[in-house]
Amino acid sequence: IMAQRLVRKLCESCKKPARNVDVEMAQFVGFSEEEIRNTTFYQPVGCEKCYAGYRGRLCITEALLFTNEIRKLILKSADSIDEDVIRQEALRNGMLTLRASGRGRVKEGTTTIEEVMSATVE
Repeated sequence: IMAQRLVRKLCESCKKPARNVDVEMAQFVGFSEEEIRNTTFYQPVGCEKCYAGYRGRLCITEALLFTNEIRKLILKSADSIDEDVIRQEALRNGMLTLRASGRGRVKEGTTTIEEVMSATVE
């Protein structure tokens, strides 16, 4: 099972390192304090190529592998599926969430925390 969202891509011509990072928002998206210290966050500026600081879009993805454990949880639950239990099992099996995928894009310097926040819910 796959989920995907599009986030705006920072313009390579005019993006600039953010002076102040909203630490609370970064932590809400899942950044650790160490990651916040070691990541260069960027902000949109705007230029003649993009006009608003963004140019194009990027995909962030989440994939749930339908393992035997997940299958058993679904069959066991019958009519009242507990999504949290299934999610926790999927995370134990290495599922990368939309937010985690978005964090990777922020670390690459290709999008912003705000874009990831607006495209994801956890």
